[in-house]
Amino acid sequence: MEKRQDGYYVQFVSNQSRKKQQLEKIRIVILSDTHNLHHSYIKNGKSFPSGDILLHAGDFSNYGLPHEAIQFDGFLRSIKTQFKAIYVIPGNHENWCDWIAPYLSHCTLFLRNKSAKFECPNQQTIQLYGTRFKPFWSLPLMRDSMSQQSFDHIPLGTNIVMSHQPMFDILDHYGDHPGNKQLRKRVEIVKPDIFVCGHNHDEGRSMEIVNLENDHQILCINAAMDLGNGTLGLPIILDYFV
Repeated sequence: MEKRQDGYYVQFVSNQSRKKQQLEKIRIVILSDTHNLHHSYIKNGKSFPSGDILLHAGDFSNYGLPHEAIQFDGFLRSIKTQFKAIYVIPGNHENWCDWIAPYLSHCTLFLRNKSAKFECPNQQTIQLYGTRFKPFWSLPLMRDSMSQQSFDHIPLGTNIVMSHQPMFDILDHYGDHPGNKQLRKRVEIVKPDIFVCGHNHDEGRSMEIVNLENDHQILCINAAMDLGNGTLGLPIILDYFV
């Protein structure tokens, strides 16, 4: 990653497009774990990077309350014209995500175990999938079975997988490995180009490449921005070539 004034820049070429002579650049701005601090961009008059797609990987609130969702939606409204599509998923702080979904009127889709399609100028389609956060903190014996129910629904052919929690042993090395084993298993079957997460603030604004068979690579990004002192770090700006 290259740190610039407005974000951390990274480039990635789709596995299917590596041998193409003509590539289409899709700029994706990625946020996570803003915890009600996104309003600092508005209050302080900060410039926000533009792109084709905006992704938010969850924990835009602290308690998942309606007034927090309304505040976040106001932030999305202020930057909506800078993007062609905005996709948001819930984090562990949005426990009641179905209740607050109606308040998020300025995102293209609030993905809760759902897919989305983004049409590129070169007629290619980027397939996205966003998961809910899986509550692995209640009963340890339920972790795998609860997660398996929805992670198995991540469809083959997905190019970008969004999950608030990381995969096990990928960008989850601080603390007691908060990553999910079943999520990693499914992602390695689906073989997307990009995996986006947050949740683990200590690994925020970092990336890792997972190498699979047949030279397939998955770019894994932890976009957590909360620095823990009432301020946000910079977003990640991904130039995705398809």
